[in-house]
Amino acid sequence: MKRLVAAGLSGLLLLLIVAGAGVGHPLQTPAIQPEATVEDVAISTEYAFEFLPPQVTVTAGDTIDLVVTQADDIPHTFTLSSVVNYTIPNTYTTSQLYAFFNAHPPLVNLSLPPTVGAEAFANFTAPPVGTYEFVCEIQGHFEEGMYGFLTTSNQGHTSTGSSSTSFPLSTLEIGVIVVVAAVIVVGVALTWRRSRKKAPESPSPGAGPPQSPSP
Repeated sequence: MKRLVAAGLSGLLLLLIVAGAGVGHPLQTPAIQPEATVEDVAISTEYAFEFLPPQVTVTAGDTIDLVVTQADDIPHTFTLSSVVNYTIPNTYTTSQLYAFFNAHPPLVNLSLPPTVGAEAFANFTAPPVGTYEFVCEIQGHFEEGMYGFLTTSNQGHTSTGSSSTSFPLSTLEIGVIVVVAAVIVVGVALTWRRSRKKAPESPSPGAGPPQSPSP
């Protein structure tokens, strides 16, 4: 019986040590990584030296399928800056625009012929969150106001970090204690019952030796 109790107490101590080792270390559950989606963006050039729409919003990291449609009969370009949150001064001449894009290669650079209905296509990954300007580099067009802005945001995307889930250590400890205690109690009870069955009966006080039967 002593061995059984000692084994049970040792098991209880071991389980409590294991449970206590997890204190302060919640389980880390990786968050679901959002999948990049494909967004279709359509822009057209207009007679009034403008892009329509002049403002476009997409989700950062998405794949952008861009189509620029020529609605004018003079050539244009669609040149998307790679510099985030920077507005090119509207006083820039064409040569200054060329110098700017030579120093900062554009994300997209399309040329449209002077044919109404002509289309130019680009496929690219939406840059990090921010605002990026697009312009026409043809002589005099930027100065006339032919520019617009592409804005990227995190809309529709979930967090890419890991989330923490607290492990209920107090409940675990209580459960371990209850289970081990029950095992000890049952073991002690069984051992006690077996010992009672095996113990010899003691003679009653004052009783003499057994008498031989009379002939």
